[in-house]
Amino acid sequence: INIYESERDAKEAIAILNQAATLEPNKYRAYQMLGYVTLYGQRNFKQAEVFMKKAIELGGSAVFRVSHAHDHTFSYSCSGSIYISKNNVRFEDDENVHTFQVRNADIEKIETIGSWGSLLK
Repeated sequence: INIYESERDAKEAIAILNQAATLEPNKYRAYQMLGYVTLYGQRNFKQAEVFMKKAIELGGSAVFRVSHAHDHTFSYSCSGSIYISKNNVRFEDDENVHTFQVRNADIEKIETIGSWGSLLK
């Protein structure tokens, strides 16, 4: 991940993470990071989905960068990462001030602002 984030070298990061997944195929961490780098570093949505599903299957999560609105206008919001796993959804903002976790069974409604909502239907 450091290679991707500091050097913006998605190809090298993916090569190293693939080696890690080969060495420990039953651990979720490499697949979780492969999903993240493949999505954000290569914009390869299909392959990122494969890695993220594998991470979740092994007990990890899929990680996405999001903005979390504190109101309906996004006039007060924060950015961070959302982690989606088999059992829950967790959000951690970049300053680790606004965090939350909810069990999937307790989620009643998902809302988005703008045209992104049509992707969830």
